[in-house]
Amino acid sequence: MNKELVEMAKQAGISEDHAQGMNLFLEAFAKLVAAHERETIAKMIEDAPKLMDFVQNENGGCSICGFTPKIAAKSVREKWGRYE
Repeated sequence: MNKELVEMAKQAGISEDHAQGMNLFLEAFAKLVAAHERETIAKMIEDAPKLMDFVQNENGGCSICGFTPKIAAKSVREKWGRYE
């Protein structure tokens, strides 16, 4: 089991022995929480206010800095997440 998950379980008031016994449940739960957080962050990026037309590039991002919300949100959904 991931040591960080055991530590988080202990911080939540679960004994280390019990946390070790809940291994599969905790790992599955951590994956669900991580997926939910990734999706929440991706939606926040996608739902950001639109840029003014004169600074917006063809992908809906910033023509000055190159930041593109759709690409950033896709990256969050695909690549971010420690427990998967």
